[in-house]
Amino acid sequence: ERLRVCQALVQLQMKLVEAQDGASENKYQESKRVIELEQDVQDLTAQSKKQGEQMEELRSRLSGVDDDKTGLEVELAAVRKSLDLVSEQCNAEKRKSEELAVELVNAVNAKNQAEAEIAREKGRVEATGTTTATLEKAL
Repeated sequence: ERLRVCQALVQLQMKLVEAQDGASENKYQESKRVIELEQDVQDLTAQSKKQGEQMEELRSRLSGVDDDKTGLEVELAAVRKSLDLVSEQCNAEKRKSEELAVELVNAVNAKNQAEAEIAREKGRVEATGTTTATLEKAL
């Protein structure tokens, strides 16, 4: 009977050793899993920090782009205003040029009329001079 008790005790100790080995293995696996999860948390924290920094940089760049856009809008408005002013000046000069062209045509026409009248008067004077010379000879 003592042998049976010893056998039972040995079997019980073997089961205890198996249970301890199983518990140690479970503890090891759980510790390993905890370490892996902690590493994942650190990785995600670092990734989150990096993404936060990238977001800040992008916000900063966006702010710069908005400032540039505002500056360009102001500059565009000024250029458009200048263009309108230059267009008005160009149109005024065009009208003035057209008026001067009309005045030039009128002046040329008046000159031609005056020259034609001078030529007629000259012809009359010459005809009168010939007639006067003829009358003087006849007298």
